[in-house]
Amino acid sequence: MTHRLITIRFSHYCEKARWALDRAAVPYVEESHVPILSWLATFGVGAKRTVPALVTETGTLSDSTDILHWVDKQSGATPLFLNSSKEVEAEIAAWENDFDLHLGPAARRITYFMMMGERKRVRSLMMSAGTPWD
Repeated sequence: MTHRLITIRFSHYCEKARWALDRAAVPYVEESHVPILSWLATFGVGAKRTVPALVTETGTLSDSTDILHWVDKQSGATPLFLNSSKEVEAEIAAWENDFDLHLGPAARRITYFMMMGERKRVRSLMMSAGTPWD
């Protein structure tokens, strides 16, 4: 089955999901939306208002970390989350959570600041489909 990945074009959370799916060679079709209007697509598949959302044969995953855990169970690729001791698993989860809560949003704010004077480029990012690397 080819899965549906609902995204907005310029999201570090969506990029994390893309990277995990590509790394494990899990087939998917990306459905990119304009921010806020993406809610129509995510709510329509039973997800939250945030992206990414991955629609699979067994349901919808609406969090990038949940998508990474799902990918680990689907593929023959080396797992991102190792089956180790509880302490190691807790440390991995803490790092991943810290990146989601601090590094990603900080990088997003820097990018937004740098793009403030680039009205034409921002409009292009907001209105185009696909990924920035097409």
